[in-house]
Amino acid sequence: MIPLLPALSLLLTRQAAAQAPGSNESTAVVWRSGAPPYVLRLTSSTDSDSETGPRLSIRTPRGRTVVVSLPGGLVPINRGLADPAAASDNLIRSTYLYLTPRLRDAQGTPLLLAFGWAYASDPGGLVILALTPHGEPAEVFRSKAFELTNLVDLDGDGAAEIVGRHTLGEKWGRCFETYDPYSVYRLIRSPTPRAVYDTALSRAYNIAHYFGWAGPKAREDLTIVRCAPDGPRIMDKKRAEHLFDHP
Repeated sequence: MIPLLPALSLLLTRQAAAQAPGSNESTAVVWRSGAPPYVLRLTSSTDSDSETGPRLSIRTPRGRTVVVSLPGGLVPINRGLADPAAASDNLIRSTYLYLTPRLRDAQGTPLLLAFGWAYASDPGGLVILALTPHGEPAEVFRSKAFELTNLVDLDGDGAAEIVGRHTLGEKWGRCFETYDPYSVYRLIRSPTPRAVYDTALSRAYNIAHYFGWAGPKAREDLTIVRCAPDGPRIMDKKRAEHLFDHP
């Protein structure tokens, strides 16, 4: 676990049982070292029937309020992360918000993650927030469907990359699975952080941790054949079914 910043302090008040999707949770946290605290509050949506989970309201030291949400509202960390234990290093005590020490801006300020509802067979949403040089919250990354699987430095530059999948694999037949590759986003940390898709890192990650590489997006014309004699491989869907869809 990465230790907390020495100047990072925390005042926490729980206004209701945070396990309930519509409950309130309020946290005052010194997000940037040496700066006044920000108030991070989860509130129930009152003007949209489509949001069943809470929204995030951020009160800045200058008194400005920024509201952040995802389709359907936010969900707890243990529903948003592929591996909830990955948030054990959370710098704040929150059921919904993950202030991670593994993603930081050029000044060393940690980034804030919030997760959204999953629909059908798609993963849930993800939004990542950073502070601008003027101390205003800004979105670094937003996707309505992204399963975060790792925050790890893949290129050795000292900054972690964001790794996950926009679509989830589905299995069918004897040993088939859809092609749903991992995506790697590199964090550009200055002046205001932003995440950009990196093709080279994505390709290398899929070759090392998936079944290979056939482009950055999910493809319905391709199939992963798990029962191929020489090990799992990516093949044309029709040819795979012709060769392997039998006892």
